[in-house]
Amino acid sequence: MEEEERRKEREKEERLSQERERIAKETKLKEKREARRFAKQGMDEITPKVFDKLTEKGYFYDQVSREIEMIFEPWLLDQVDLQLQQRTLARTLVQNILDAAIDRGRQKFSEAKRFAKEEAERESARQADLAIEQAKRDKEETEASKDQKSDDINSAEEESSGEESYEETEESEEDD
Repeated sequence: MEEEERRKEREKEERLSQERERIAKETKLKEKREARRFAKQGMDEITPKVFDKLTEKGYFYDQVSREIEMIFEPWLLDQVDLQLQQRTLARTLVQNILDAAIDRGRQKFSEAKRFAKEEAERESARQADLAIEQAKRDKEETEASKDQKSDDINSAEEESSGEESYEETEESEEDD
């Protein structure tokens, strides 16, 4: 009996010890769960802030966004700058061509104006020469006409004096 009591005592102690271990394990497990829950809750609050700060500092980035910012945007800006330079050059060339055309047009207009003025002066001089020649001809014709009239008058006078002389001669012959 003693032995049985001892055995029962051992079993009892063993069961008590197992129960204590089980309670200790359960307590430990509860503590771990509680610690995990607390840690998770803290991490849930801290994690976004930490990631935001790390992202701001450049530790985390979107690969596509990074390629766009680092490769595509500089290339695009270079292409736009090149296009603007080409357009500026084209505008400058067109402006130079227009300025040259306007200058040529002004020169041609000046030359045409000068030529027209010279031509008008030549025409005016020619008209003056023609007028002078016409005046000379008119004068010559007038003088010729005067001379003709004078000759006609003289001839008429001579004829009349010739008739008078003839009449006188006839009269004198008759008288004789």
